[in-house]
Amino acid sequence: MKLFIKQAGVLDGNNGYSEFALPALLRYQYAIDASFKLPANEQRVAIVCDSLSDQLSSILILCSLGKHPVFINPALSTAQAGAMLESVSVKTILGDESAVTKLGARYNVIRVSSPAGITDPCQNEETAEAVSVAATIDRSFRDDFACVLFTSGSSGLPKAVLLTKQNLMAAYNNSLPVLKYSEADYWLQTLPFYHISGFSILFRAIASGASLVIPQDLQTTSLAEAMKAFPISHVSLVPTQLKRFLEQGIEAPQTIKWTLLGGAPSSSPLVADSIKAGWRSAKVYGSTETSAFVAVLQPEDHEQKPNSSGRPLTGVVIDVLTAADPDGIGEIVISSASVSSGYLNADEESKQKFVDGKYHTGDLGFTDADGFLHVIGRIDQTIISGGEKIQPFEVERAAINTGLVESCAVTAIADEEWGEIVACAVVFKQGKQMPDSEFRKLLKVELAGFQMPKKITYLEMMPITETGKIDKTELLELFRNSD
Repeated sequence: MKLFIKQAGVLDGNNGYSEFALPALLRYQYAIDASFKLPANEQRVAIVCDSLSDQLSSILILCSLGKHPVFINPALSTAQAGAMLESVSVKTILGDESAVTKLGARYNVIRVSSPAGITDPCQNEETAEAVSVAATIDRSFRDDFACVLFTSGSSGLPKAVLLTKQNLMAAYNNSLPVLKYSEADYWLQTLPFYHISGFSILFRAIASGASLVIPQDLQTTSLAEAMKAFPISHVSLVPTQLKRFLEQGIEAPQTIKWTLLGGAPSSSPLVADSIKAGWRSAKVYGSTETSAFVAVLQPEDHEQKPNSSGRPLTGVVIDVLTAADPDGIGEIVISSASVSSGYLNADEESKQKFVDGKYHTGDLGFTDADGFLHVIGRIDQTIISGGEKIQPFEVERAAINTGLVESCAVTAIADEEWGEIVACAVVFKQGKQMPDSEFRKLLKVELAGFQMPKKITYLEMMPITETGKIDKTELLELFRNSD
């Protein structure tokens, strides 16, 4: 495995990237480990770094010391980061200058150095040989390795998900028959390591021996530059990233094998357009709790199943608890060795969500006659207005089917008369705007009276989280401000 790392101000090696073989990079980590004073009785250590290279360096340091990384989004406020650290009882952090400033007064923050542009200082042949052996998945991630990643929900405090090496290896092996990993592959680090999709890129690259390209940052221009500099074969994107590539005319690398598209729902037109443009886009379904994706819609199946999330991977069983629902719609439940054992310090919620090794996702969906999974919404997003149950996806689908709407999000707002009312945010396609009264007439073609939104807010851009999901907290604030 080779790593190609680009950092601001560093111009070294191939196309401005510093090149490391994994043994040499790990030797560098071993050499600086001696200066780290990590408490021996603290198993979990947090990583709070803004740059990808600092995040990578921190991961490798903790792996070499046998510590368990706890990933924290550096963009979070001091209060948010503190609440997450407290929830998993972490006291020590590997961080950058920003983390020192933000959290140094309350936590033991150790400044981490990026390996980019630094030559390997280790001259000890015995150590070099030992670390050379460590350049395998069994030593890079020890058998007792575990990490903590927080769910990237659209609202509420994220939950701490514990993932073991066994979970991560199961996810890798489940996807192997589809992705067919090879040492000749080049993976581009398109997402931060503190999300499961981003961490999975690193894990798959090390497990397969593939090369990993670390761009300077995750800006569209930096990703495009990396795709021109290296024969990239695999990328993992959220829909927003792919949409920007298409809008800016960024061409798919001729070497691309897979564009894994997840993190948030993807519109069928976006996927279709990207496939035509050569991106080999595959919609994936999964979560932090399942160690990344458990189902995939391959590009060749998209035309026939555009609204599907694909078929389950090998080693994954997907059940739908339909109960007495006549349409076969119910909660999606995942069974696989890749499923986490539960949330840390949230025993009651873990008991509800993780039952007999199965993960109850809280997602609503169904499996069609051909075995394709269709995800249509969330159980906890069901709106009850005047005693009638309304699924947000039904309203969102009606809006999209008008052909005028680029994106739509539906949520509930508390109401004294109705209990809850349907609130709908709409972003029109360019040049397709129309008066509210006319738009409501189009919605009535598909919606019953009780399903009609009592409040519609028209936006120029939908608020989204870092992973491309609708930011429901900000959306509710927009509805309140539109009164």
